[in-house]
Amino acid sequence: MAAHTGRAGGRKPPRRVPAARPGSGGPGAGGTTTTYLGAETTALLACVTATLLVLPLLLPPLPPPPPFVLLVPVAIFAVLLLLVLVPSDARAAVTVAAPATSPGSSSYL
Repeated sequence: MAAHTGRAGGRKPPRRVPAARPGSGGPGAGGTTTTYLGAETTALLACVTATLLVLPLLLPPLPPPPPFVLLVPVAIFAVLLLLVLVPSDARAAVTVAAPATSPGSSSYL
């Protein structure tokens, strides 16, 4: 079948939007750059990092956990491995229904 070069259904072609320049922050932003993390979040992450680095040096050593607790990461890994290796039935998840058309009518398909 030959490719149709005209507009489909009389619709207008999509309008192209110019790409924003890096660091412009979008239209009307006044040239300010946006950051992913705010100052409060960065300070909180720095405090948590410092706490995790300093507390093990100050606290006495803890006894080893019971053997059952040590099996929790192994169980999580086993479940993830099972999810990866068990095939899913993708054909049952997808249902495609074509519209009923009469022989004389036009179809969008």
